[in-house]
Amino acid sequence: MRFLLGSALLLTSLIVSQVGTALAYGLIADLGPTMSAWLRLTLGAMIACLFLRRRYLPYLFNRHVCCLATAVAGMALCFTNALNYIPIPTATALQFLGPFFLAVAVAKNKIDYGISLLAITGMALISLQVNGAQGDWPGICWAGLSGAFWVLYIVSARKTALDLPGFRCLALAMVMASLLMSPFIITAFSMPSGQQLLVALAAAVFLPLLPYFLEMSALRLINTWTFSIVVSLEPCAAIIISRLMLKQHTPAIQLVGVMLIVMAGMAAIFSGQYRARRRQGRNT
Repeated sequence: MRFLLGSALLLTSLIVSQVGTALAYGLIADLGPTMSAWLRLTLGAMIACLFLRRRYLPYLFNRHVCCLATAVAGMALCFTNALNYIPIPTATALQFLGPFFLAVAVAKNKIDYGISLLAITGMALISLQVNGAQGDWPGICWAGLSGAFWVLYIVSARKTALDLPGFRCLALAMVMASLLMSPFIITAFSMPSGQQLLVALAAAVFLPLLPYFLEMSALRLINTWTFSIVVSLEPCAAIIISRLMLKQHTPAIQLVGVMLIVMAGMAAIFSGQYRARRRQGRNT
């Protein structure tokens, strides 16, 4: 039951985060990628501070919290810059190559390797939209760097979630991440209008605030390998949400990749549930 709840929380976070990305897409053109990422992260940190008690402030410089904050800031900055060059589904697919490599690294048996290979094949098909043109390469590099920060996020988020209770670790990490990103907006600052602030506030709730809270909760219930595979469903959510909200077209070859990733994600969930039941049977 704990495993299914963790998977459900994680799947919900994938959909919510893509809605937030679609909401913030217009801000990138209006304010620039760096300013857009900082504004969303700062507004999210301000909301998170409402749930943070003063006695937790000494944890702001905790080693795990600093690692998580670095990952959050790096993901926000790199992924938003990637969207300045390539479409949302492509950037999301390239970003999540990081979790796939992590899944392969922590795989424990042949079934895990097979599921990881299936997911990577699906990601490769989705990534075929990148044609390698000169104008695409900055976006490819930014998305790949975001994937590296995503690996750091998965590892550090699990450790932080076990050290600090509930919403506090996320609030601390977002405050620190906002501070880490502040130097990057010195040359990129742009005063947002009232409407842009409202859009940024809504985007901050959908991404990063609510998804990160759901993911931190999920990491208390599922292991690193399962988390890495299930988040591979995010490119699928990106294709659907970008199609519905932004009218971005998805080629047929990418739809095949989506089907492979869905199969891998479902196999990971059922495999994890089966192993959890076996462990429970041995303990009784």
